[in-house]
Amino acid sequence: MFTRRRVLVIDIIMNTLSFAFKTLPVFFFVLVFMSCKQDNSTESAVARVGEKYLYAEELDGLVLPGTSKEDSLLIIDNFLNNWVKQQIMVQLAENNLSPDEKDFTKQMNDYRNSLLIYKYESSYISQKLDTIVSDKEIEEYYNTHQKEFELKNNIVRAVFLKINTDSVDRKVLPKLKKYIRSDSPRDRDSLDANAFRLASDFYLESEKWITFENLQNLVPVTTYNQESFLSGNSYFEITDRSWVYLIRILEYKIKETISPLNFEYNNVRDIIVKKRKLELLEKLRNDVFQKALRDKNFEIFNEKR
Repeated sequence: MFTRRRVLVIDIIMNTLSFAFKTLPVFFFVLVFMSCKQDNSTESAVARVGEKYLYAEELDGLVLPGTSKEDSLLIIDNFLNNWVKQQIMVQLAENNLSPDEKDFTKQMNDYRNSLLIYKYESSYISQKLDTIVSDKEIEEYYNTHQKEFELKNNIVRAVFLKINTDSVDRKVLPKLKKYIRSDSPRDRDSLDANAFRLASDFYLESEKWITFENLQNLVPVTTYNQESFLSGNSYFEITDRSWVYLIRILEYKIKETISPLNFEYNNVRDIIVKKRKLELLEKLRNDVFQKALRDKNFEIFNEKR
């Protein structure tokens, strides 16, 4: 009994492949044919380049459930075209490289060895590495390596409120200005309480350092000289239509000076953990070598002269 199916056949003439790449991106023909003597090995083939076939089952999972028909066709079409282009290049290389050029045994062995070592060392590190770093260790490292922590940007400790003047009683605004400029704990508590109640946006993490650029992302500060601006503006206000921003700069540090510890805290911790990791790996490699030396598990043959 005759069966009917649509088959995508990629017909490549290898001896004219170089010309093909200069003239057309891909040579292929779509053929619809009838046959009762088909090779079962190519029954589910959807594409061919030379003697290399792509089978329908290799497309399983390519299109996610719920994908539209149009998108499904586009995904499959892109996959087929990419597969064809890759196989064309593979076959071109196969036909034009010498046997020595196609021998990747050494590279594959080197790559496998690297993967094995990496896998073992990663497993060893995950079991042995102590990632707990005390505040004392962080402080000691920072104090003895301060030159490593030179600022690359201007940083500030700042607080701000964003107030909608249309929705806030005008009598309240002077109080908010007083609170934000004050250092008394009572006024600070009042600032915190009113920020949650009245401000559309606010930043009150007064002990946290941020870059001046991050501050500019929070409030519309425009300046062409950050250093000059910071030296002359410990408190300032910005009015933008119905919004008013109240900003106080509690402290600032200029780039190329030493960065404060609480700005570098996480960075110092990561450095210490990284150093521990390197030391642990060095010890592992040395211990393994020394054990192999004691057990006479290796030899180095000197060339006889």
